[in-house]
Amino acid sequence: YTWDDHYLVPASTCQSPRFTALSLQDSPEWSNTSDVEADAERRLATNSSEETSATEPSATHPSPPCEDNDAGYQTEENNPNITCHSDALHACRTDLGITHCAKTCGYCSPFTYEQLKRFDKPQLTMLPSVVYQSRLATTDCRGFASWFQTQNYNPVLSLLPALDGQKNGTLFTCVDRLKQYDEEYAFYLECPTNMPSTRCADGRLGLTSKQNFHGTSVYPTMLIESARDLQAMQKVGWIDVQTEKVAISTMIYTENIEMFTSLTVEFAFDYAGNIAGSVQMISYRDLVHSASDSFFALLLTTCIAASLSVVSLTVYLIRHPETCSWGLVIFEIFSRALFLVYPSILLVTWTQQAYMSHEFESLLQTFLNSRGLSEEHLTKSLAKYFEVKTEIYEEVEWLETHRLASYIMLYVQFLQAVLYFSAHPRVAMLTRTVKKALWNMVHFFVVFAILFLMLAFMAHFLLGGTVHLFGTFPAACATQVRMLFGEFIFVDGAEKLSGSMSAMYWVYAASFMLVAAGGVDKIKNENPRAQKEELLERYLLQADVVLARLSSQKPVEKPRMTKHPVYGEAIVRAEAAHQNGLESFPVFAAGILGATLMGVDKATVGKLASFHLLCRAGFNVLYMGFNTPGPALGRTLAWFLSLFSSCQLIALALDAFEEERER
Repeated sequence: YTWDDHYLVPASTCQSPRFTALSLQDSPEWSNTSDVEADAERRLATNSSEETSATEPSATHPSPPCEDNDAGYQTEENNPNITCHSDALHACRTDLGITHCAKTCGYCSPFTYEQLKRFDKPQLTMLPSVVYQSRLATTDCRGFASWFQTQNYNPVLSLLPALDGQKNGTLFTCVDRLKQYDEEYAFYLECPTNMPSTRCADGRLGLTSKQNFHGTSVYPTMLIESARDLQAMQKVGWIDVQTEKVAISTMIYTENIEMFTSLTVEFAFDYAGNIAGSVQMISYRDLVHSASDSFFALLLTTCIAASLSVVSLTVYLIRHPETCSWGLVIFEIFSRALFLVYPSILLVTWTQQAYMSHEFESLLQTFLNSRGLSEEHLTKSLAKYFEVKTEIYEEVEWLETHRLASYIMLYVQFLQAVLYFSAHPRVAMLTRTVKKALWNMVHFFVVFAILFLMLAFMAHFLLGGTVHLFGTFPAACATQVRMLFGEFIFVDGAEKLSGSMSAMYWVYAASFMLVAAGGVDKIKNENPRAQKEELLERYLLQADVVLARLSSQKPVEKPRMTKHPVYGEAIVRAEAAHQNGLESFPVFAAGILGATLMGVDKATVGKLASFHLLCRAGFNVLYMGFNTPGPALGRTLAWFLSLFSSCQLIALALDAFEEERER
C-alpha cells in the first residue's frame, strides 16, 4: 500500500511481472540486465520455509524446484540453440517463462499474495470460466451447394482471383443438423513447420478435446487468461459452421443462505448463422442447521395430519354411506392421500441427495490436487468439472421434478377448495352452472383451438415476412393470445403494410376477432350439418319471398330434409355424415394417389389409409348414434384426425417429389 496524497487514502498496487506475463495487467514488464549472473535472476516470490499452523491452509503438493528447464523451452520454441537465460527478454513475457524458466525470470514458488480489495459482495465465482461448444457432423452437400463445390475456373479472369484458379479444398462445409459430431477433438489443423513436434500427431494438430456432459459430447476450454485465450480462438476459427451451440459457464456461491448456482450463457446458431442468446441459472440451496430441521418437521407433520384425515373420512364413508355425496368424499380422500404419499416420497428422496457444498468442494479439490498445467492434466480436470456439473444438473432436475409435483398437489387442493366453497349458497349456484355447461365449454374450446391454429398459420404464412410478431408459427400463436385478451389489435409493423398485404392483414384481424367474440358458437354441435342446411333454407326462403313480392308471384317451396316415419332423425343424421365423408374424400384420394405415384413406402401408406378409414368409421358412428355434447367432442376429434392423415399422405408425397427433383 502507498499513501495517495490526492484522495488522502491508502492505495494498493500490484507490481508483478508475472501478472504481466499472464496478460492480467500491462505493466511492469520483465527487463533483462547486463549482469547475467545475478540481476537477471529476479526473486518475485518469497521462499520462506516457515511451517504454517494447523488452522491455516496448506499446500497440496510440494513446491517445484527453482530451476530452468532449458530442454523443455528449446522444444517449445523449436530452437535447440537457445536457453532461458539467453532468451530471457522474450521468455519472461510469456507463459513459457512461468512454466520453463522459473529461475531466470524469478517465478519460483511458493507465491504469496496481498489483498488488493476486500470482497464487498456476498457472492463469489469458483475457478476460471469454462467455454464449451457442441458440434454438428458433416455430410455430403446437396442441391446448388453440390454443384458450387465442383465449379470450373477460368484462367483468363486474372483480375478475379476467386475465379481464375483451381480451388484448394472445398468451398462449403455442409452439416447434418440431426447428427452430433463425436470426434476426439473439435477440429484438426495441419501442423506448421516451426511448431513443437510433441504437439503434432500424424501431421495434424487436434484442438479442444472432447468431454461428456449430460450425455452429450462437448468441446470445452478453460479461460485461464481470457484475453489471450479468446484471441487464440479467433486465430484458429474456433467457432465455425459446425458449431451448434456455444456456452460460457461458471460456478457461483452465495454466502449466508448456502446457495450454489451454475450460471451458463448460451449462444445458439440457426441455419442462416443468426445467433440467439439465452441465460440459464440453475440454483440449489443446501438446507443446513435449523432450516433442515424445520423442513423435516413440517413434512412429517403433513404426513401425520393427512393420514389421520384419510382414516377419518374412510370410516365415516363406511358408517354413513347413505348420507354421503360419494363423488365429493372420494375426491377428498384422494386429495388427502396425495398429501400422505407425496411428502413421504419427497422426504425419502431428499435424504438421499448429496449436499451441494460437497459437490463444489469436490470440484475445487480436483484443481487443487492437479499435478500440473499440461494439456493432459487440464483435460483430466475438465473431465471432473463436467462430472460435477452433471451431478449438479441431476440434483436440480430432481428439484424441478418435485416442483412440478408440488404444483399438481396445489392444483388438486385448489379444486378441493372450490368444492368446499360450493357449500355457500351463492357459490353453489356458480359451481352448478359451470358443471352443467362443462361439456359445451369443452367442445367450444376444441373447435376454437382448430380455428385459432388455422388463423395463426395464415398470419405466419401471409405476414411473417413483413411483421416480425408473425415471423414464426409459435410467435404468431403468442401474438394471437395477446390479441385475444385485448392487449392490442394493431400489431407492430402493420402500419407499414400497403395494398394487398394491408387488406390481407385486416381480413385476418377481423376474422380473428369474430372467432374470439364467439361467432362460431351460434350453431349447436348436435347435428351441425342439418342446422346449417336449415339456416340456408331459411335464407333462401326469405329471398324467394322477397322476389315473389317484387314480381307479384307466389314463392316456390323448397324441398326440405324431413324425418323418416320409421327411423325418425337417424336417417337425417346418416345423410349428413355421408355428405361430410364425400366432402373430405377428394383430399384423401389426392393423398393416396400422390403417395403411390411418388413411390412412398407402401406400408406407411397402408397404415395412414387404414387410420383414415377407422377415423371416418368412428366419425359416422358417433354422428349417427349420439346427439349429446360428450360424443360430439369425440366426433370432432375423429374428423380432425382423419383430415390429418390425408394431409400427412400429401406431405409425404411432396417430400418424395422434392427428393426426386434434387437427384
